[in-house]
Amino acid sequence: MNGVIVILYVLSWFYSCAAANNGIYENLSQSLSYPWDLNTPCQPYIEDFAKASSRMIRCAATFSSPPKVCTSCTEEYIAFKQIEYMLRKLEHVFSHDNTTCNRVIYENYLISYVSEVSTTITRNIWGNSRCSSCVNINWHFETNSTEYSYYNDTIQFQNKLYDWRRCVSNVSSLQANDMVICDECLSSFNELFQFYWYIYITPNVNFCLDVETTMNDTMNLWHNVWHCPDDRVEELRDWTLLGYSLALLIIIAVFFYAGSYVQSSEIQRHLVQYSRLEAPRGLRSHILSSSTLDTISSLTARNTERITSLQQSDFPVVQKKVVIMGDSHEVETQPPTTVDEEEVVDPLIKFREECVAHTGKWKKLLDECTERVNSKAQTKESCHYEMVDYIQALDHCAMPKVFATLK
Repeated sequence: MNGVIVILYVLSWFYSCAAANNGIYENLSQSLSYPWDLNTPCQPYIEDFAKASSRMIRCAATFSSPPKVCTSCTEEYIAFKQIEYMLRKLEHVFSHDNTTCNRVIYENYLISYVSEVSTTITRNIWGNSRCSSCVNINWHFETNSTEYSYYNDTIQFQNKLYDWRRCVSNVSSLQANDMVICDECLSSFNELFQFYWYIYITPNVNFCLDVETTMNDTMNLWHNVWHCPDDRVEELRDWTLLGYSLALLIIIAVFFYAGSYVQSSEIQRHLVQYSRLEAPRGLRSHILSSSTLDTISSLTARNTERITSLQQSDFPVVQKKVVIMGDSHEVETQPPTTVDEEEVVDPLIKFREECVAHTGKWKKLLDECTERVNSKAQTKESCHYEMVDYIQALDHCAMPKVFATLK
């Protein structure tokens, strides 16, 4: 029995030696079979890189819909980066022309496929997926002991997502109606969405593409496939807010138009009242005409000279002041006159006094306006237009008589 064991041990040792020698001879024959291959010593490292990159690309292609590279291909990415680091450190392995393998791989030719593949995986796949927002990798290339861990936000999102999926699975196994899923799993869905939304609106905090696409697909399934409604409490709150907003807008509009109507009602009433009156005819510009004032002044002066020529010269002198109504100018005359003589009367004033009886309608409007304004403590109303109409009516009656005396 012991002899059989010894024989088996010898045979196994011989077989292992033969296999090792066969590998050596195979590598030697492969090296000798391609004598024109200048970079044969670098080829095994390139093949290791090809295997690591192919595993990474295979994983990324498998988890591409929806993208889940950050949470499903982390180990493949770390292995790929470790091989890439080794290629860049190949400074002690040389090609047949004594060129280091790192220069052969990255610099010796017009294009480096290894560099292009590395850029594609590192930037286009891993970087564009924003995996650094979900995975924290502590690189230790020298000792080949790199470690990684997921952030707490990513872990919490995954836990809430799994809770919702377990609820859907349990309900689906019992009921085939989608509305039952909507009712039974609404709380877990709201909890998942509220957590995602809180992270989404937080400044300087981002999720990787895995989390965003997973949440988008979950919402699409929930709303568009199963047609689950939103939370009824939030929907009622939205409608309530909309109702209050519309009511406030209507109240503001009512107060605005009511105030505008009250403010313009007085003015509108006076405009209607004035429009019913017959406008006086004649030109009020004669009152403001300088030539007319000069004519009246000269007439007054001639009358004064005619009166004073009939009086005695030893009577005391009395200064008289002739005021033309409607004008702020005063015409001072110093004619010698007796104390008991009649005052010189301006023809315009005399004719206006005679025309008062013919302008009773406008005088009545002016008196009513004055009484109405005086009866109010605070008002912006004035009787300017009534006064203008009254004076214009007086002038319409008096001016023809004044001009008749001038002829």
